[in-house]
Amino acid sequence: MCKNRVRTVLSVLFLLALLFPLEGLPQKKILILHSYNIGYVCADLIAMGMRSVFQEYTRDIEVYEEYCDTKRYPPDFVFPHIRQLLRSKYKGNPPDVVVTSDDNALDFALG
Repeated sequence: MCKNRVRTVLSVLFLLALLFPLEGLPQKKILILHSYNIGYVCADLIAMGMRSVFQEYTRDIEVYEEYCDTKRYPPDFVFPHIRQLLRSKYKGNPPDVVVTSDDNALDFALG
């Protein structure tokens, strides 16, 4: 009987530890950089797939998403504007990881 109680208490504590992150540990920040725009079917499906994967870890990570809109505007035109925006926007709160979707976002991240 005592073994079952100990097991139950340990199981509950383990589940609580999984559900609530330890205080003081910072969340990891992930920036998802999309090549295209919201409403472009391919970009929407990729974003939905990425979000579904990251949802499992929402207590451990904070996800930011940015769209380069390179279907409507050429990369040579839009990249300098995006670079300035992202520098300003994330200056005090940089992401730990940048994930790209499609080739233009990857080109931007590598450039």
